[in-house]
Amino acid sequence: LLRASGGALTLWSNGLRVLDEFGVDLTGVGREIDSFEAWRSTGRRIWRVDVTSIRRRLGRGAVTIPRFRLVERLAAGLPSAVVRFGCEVVAVEADQHGVQVRCADGSTIDADIVVGADGHRSLVRDQFVGGAATPTGWATWQGLMESDHPVAKGAVGVNVIGSGGVAGFLPAGEGLLQWWFEVPFASSGNLPPSPVEMLRARFGGWRTPVPEVLASIVDAELFPHTRHDVPKVWGGART
Repeated sequence: LLRASGGALTLWSNGLRVLDEFGVDLTGVGREIDSFEAWRSTGRRIWRVDVTSIRRRLGRGAVTIPRFRLVERLAAGLPSAVVRFGCEVVAVEADQHGVQVRCADGSTIDADIVVGADGHRSLVRDQFVGGAATPTGWATWQGLMESDHPVAKGAVGVNVIGSGGVAGFLPAGEGLLQWWFEVPFASSGNLPPSPVEMLRARFGGWRTPVPEVLASIVDAELFPHTRHDVPKVWGGART
C-alpha cells in the first residue's frame, strides 16, 4: 500500500513546474508559502526571503505539502496495477538489453532503466555508486501535527537559531504544522528516554512560537544527518 507516514516537504518553483508538466494537480492540498524568516532564539530577526517575488517572476513560488498528499496525487495519475509493492530488492543486473531487478521472494522485474531513489542505504546506490555515508554529528527530531497556532494557519516559514540548535516551522495546509529541531547528535550514543522532554529542556526558553509548539508535541521522529562524497558517475547506462 502507499505509505501515509512521514512529514511535509517544501516544493520550490522548479519542482512545481515539473509536476505541472506531468499533469500532477496539487489543487486543494498543501500551503503556498509567501515568505521564509530566520530569527535568533532571543527574538531578533536575521533575514527574510520574499517568496511572492519569486512567484511573480517565475510563475511558481513554494508550496509545503504533507508527503502523503503528494504521494496520493502522484499515484492518482498512474494506470492501475503500475505500482508493485512488497518487492525488497536484493540485486540489480544490467546489460545492453535492459535491467533485471531480483526481489527477496525470488521474483524478478524486467525494465529498461532502474532508478534507486531510496536513500543512502539503497542497495542500488551501494551496487553502482558505493561509498559509505558518514554521520555529520547532527540530527533532526521532527513531526507533522494538527495545530491551532497562527503559524499553522499562515503562509510564513520560520527558522529559529540559537546555541542549542535550530528550530523550524512550516504551515502544510489542512491545519497541519511541520516542525523540526536540529541538535548535535552522536550516532553511537544512547537516545534520550523522552525526546520530547529533551527538546523542551533544550529549546523551551526560546522565542515564540517555539515554547507553544513544544507544549503540543507528543512524539518525534529522529533523522540522523549523513553525508558522502559526491561521485563523478552516478551509475551505469541503465541505472
